Amino acid sequence: MLTETQKETLLDYILENSQDIITLTDTHFNYITCSRIFPRLFNFHHESEIIGKNIEQILPDYLLKSISKKFYKTIETREPQESVIEVKYQNKSKIFNHVSIPFVKNCEITGVLSVFKDITTEENLKCELLEKINQLKTLLDNEKNLKAQKEIFLVTLTHDLKNPVQSQTMALKMLKDDNLDRDTKIQIIDTLIESSLHMNLMLNSIIQT
Repeated sequence: MLTETQKETLLDYILENSQDIITLTDTHFNYITCSRIFPRLFNFHHESEIIGKNIEQILPDYLLKSISKKFYKTIETREPQESVIEVKYQNKSKIFNHVSIPFVKNCEITGVLSVFKDITTEENLKCELLEKINQLKTLLDNEKNLKAQKEIFLVTLTHDLKNPVQSQTMALKMLKDDNLDRDTKIQIIDTLIESSLHMNLMLNSIIQT
């Protein structure tokens, strides 16, 4: 077990060297200490502008309610509380994984230790990945629709071509009949020509499409 002095030394070291943003408040949510970068998130220049002030004086309204609620729950349950928050920083948005941890001294909770881990890059990559997945899904859906339309087209085309071909076949068989008179044969030939022209128009329409 670390002594209280060792804990304080360790906290100072973490505050100085951690890449994450760290703050420590008392049970009334007044800031005791914080990482150097923390004040800049909220348009302050130095830690001295933060230390001793309540979170109500530092945090913007859009964050105050959720973070104070989390602090209360941390103290009440004596367990860490975690959530993702968005901070508006220099006309941009930064996304943090925020964890509030009960700070224990002499077996009593004396405050709340907060750790803000910047996950902006990871979240942006996640959004880009989801966007690409949705784009791929749209392409696959379009491909399925095209395939369905192609199947309908082929069924229709087969039907439209089959009927005149059957009629032409029947007409040609009739022409082989020696008992048919000349006028009937001419009529059959005219029908064959008309059917062929219709098929030609239909095929040209398909090619142009």
